[in-house]
Amino acid sequence: MNIVAGGKKSIDLSGIERSDELLFLLGQGFCLGGIDGNHHVRALNSGKGWGLNWDALADSLSCLESGGIWGASPKFKFPLVLKFTGCALFQSADEKGFEILESILRDTKANYDKVGLKFEYELHF
Repeated sequence: MNIVAGGKKSIDLSGIERSDELLFLLGQGFCLGGIDGNHHVRALNSGKGWGLNWDALADSLSCLESGGIWGASPKFKFPLVLKFTGCALFQSADEKGFEILESILRDTKANYDKVGLKFEYELHF
């Protein structure tokens, strides 16, 4: 995945079939894991990883400008455009997961719009 602070970022989903694979890919690409890395947090305050779940992704995307939920991720500059390529396999193999991803991206865009930051996304099949 090609993600750096600011601009247009490409995220290749080719070969991704399940939600857990997608969440791991995004966690690695955005460095969402904080100081303890890209792993599940099994209980509240059990570590400074991230939950590797949809709620944790939504929370993390909501604070990209400040370094994610732990403040240990890169601080992304806006405008930010995420270009998801190779979406067809994930969409067909995990319909529900794809719907959740789209919903999170829509909500993230709407929330950044409210504070005057440009967050866009593109889905390419």
